[in-house]
Amino acid sequence: MRLGPYLLGERLGLGGMAEVYVGERAGPHGFAKKFAIKRILPELAKDSRFVAMFVDEARICAALQHPNIVQVVDFGESEGELFMAMEYVDGVSVARLLRNVAGKRESFPLSISLLIARDVLRGLSHAHEATDEQGSPLNLGHRDVSPGNELISRAGEVKLGDL
Repeated sequence: MRLGPYLLGERLGLGGMAEVYVGERAGPHGFAKKFAIKRILPELAKDSRFVAMFVDEARICAALQHPNIVQVVDFGESEGELFMAMEYVDGVSVARLLRNVAGKRESFPLSISLLIARDVLRGLSHAHEATDEQGSPLNLGHRDVSPGNELISRAGEVKLGDL
């Protein structure tokens, strides 16, 4: 399935307002890059309240530039369907990591837990302190800080998603 310039693959997640897919954008000479493509659920796409919330999320998140926040890199509309392209974090959610550790009847190392918590808090702090172009506070808060929205890349980066 294609959505704008992105070819959608595996669905990564489903929420109350949107779903997220792995997407790929191809370019000339064999260039290709993966993104996480978030699109508003079809049954909500006609509801102006949900559309406004989705547009606000894209606009606000695109302004947040921090190494511990998943970056929004594109926002578009294709055949009446809104979507945002986000940085693809090649890795695992903390929720999946915790399930794997629990399934092995092991405990999660405290030192790793503290590193994850530190980086999540850095991302949250950046969002909470964000201002608009005039310096006025945006008064942002993350309403779902949960292991499912905390991502760890294969390189060990911790990223907070779904702001």
